[in-house]
Amino acid sequence: MNRFREKLARFMIGRYGATGYDALAKASHIALIVLAALNLFIRHFSISLLFWGLFSYTLFRFFSRNFAARQKENAAFLRFFGRIRSFFTLTARRFRERKTNVYRKCPSCKATIRLPRKKGAHSVVCPRCKTKFEVKIR
Repeated sequence: MNRFREKLARFMIGRYGATGYDALAKASHIALIVLAALNLFIRHFSISLLFWGLFSYTLFRFFSRNFAARQKENAAFLRFFGRIRSFFTLTARRFRERKTNVYRKCPSCKATIRLPRKKGAHSVVCPRCKTKFEVKIR
């Protein structure tokens, strides 16, 4: 048994899967579990094809020796997922604070700015681009 473990350890030296478990690997494993469960109930060729394609890509990433490319893929995934996550976080925060705050976009840089809910016309300075603009709050 120790011989097999030693051979496996030697084989995994320099492979991307031996270094850790990045965010893209976690997301692909979750997607594989969801697709496998979905395939149990809805037996369709396209779900099975998607499952096996994602499974082979996950194995390819795991056994790859090209660290730079795998880290680049993970960084791109984190940027993409970060945008989605920040959208939902901002939406939940806006809903929670709907009675005390108002959210407006800066006309020049399109940054979302949180303002206290005080009725009337206000002069606002954008914290990102320092543009001054008027806001009416009802």
